[in-house]
Amino acid sequence: MTLINWIKSFVSKYNIDGIRIDTVPEVPKWFWKQFADASGVYQVGEVFDGRLDYVSDYQNCCLDGVLNYPLFFAMRDVFNYNKSMNQLESTLQAINKYFHNPSVLGVFVNNHDNWRFLSKNSNNARFKNALAFSILTGILIFNLF
Repeated sequence: MTLINWIKSFVSKYNIDGIRIDTVPEVPKWFWKQFADASGVYQVGEVFDGRLDYVSDYQNCCLDGVLNYPLFFAMRDVFNYNKSMNQLESTLQAINKYFHNPSVLGVFVNNHDNWRFLSKNSNNARFKNALAFSILTGILIFNLF
């Protein structure tokens, strides 16, 4: 109950409109539902895994959104390792299948838990393409599929 009361107070005191929650799978799902409801604001959780069914379950049960690790891994394969662009298309189609609201997922190219794009591939054009793709993903999800 302490964390539930804390998040209510924290959001109210600082007028926060969204929260990012780290390492979500380390805590039972029932708690995240209570925590999310108590916060009263948008929540995005980190579920560091590439499996669509596993990651999407956290949006479907508990939180507004999650970091889109399945898309992150697909983008890394395509833009960093020269894999087929078809992988992005199939991943976006699967995201639409597994997530009930893909528009609120956290899309990213770099973060503190993974090696940075340019540390493995110094091609600035590829990096810029990955960034552009990540920015346009919301448009792609709703207009192509």
